[in-house]
Amino acid sequence: MTNQKTKFDYSKVESKEDLRYWGLHPKKGRLHIDTKRYKKICEIERFTEFIPSGLFQNRNTHYFIPNKQKRHDYKYNLFRDLILQLKED
Repeated sequence: MTNQKTKFDYSKVESKEDLRYWGLHPKKGRLHIDTKRYKKICEIERFTEFIPSGLFQNRNTHYFIPNKQKRHDYKYNLFRDLILQLKED
């Protein structure tokens, strides 16, 4: 079995609203993150506070794929939903 890497051609991406501009690629309902692209663009756009330190660990694949799959697997989203519900109440 060969380990083929598929790289995205970023020259075709024109808009910052496009997730692929940031190195985020939706596949099969999940996001695959091109960490080198993400870091590069965050530095260019001066969003360095959005670069998590654990994102750049060594791995076997080109893209980083988060372990958590569902929105509510992240405590941040639970907290955010509670605050929005309190605002509505």
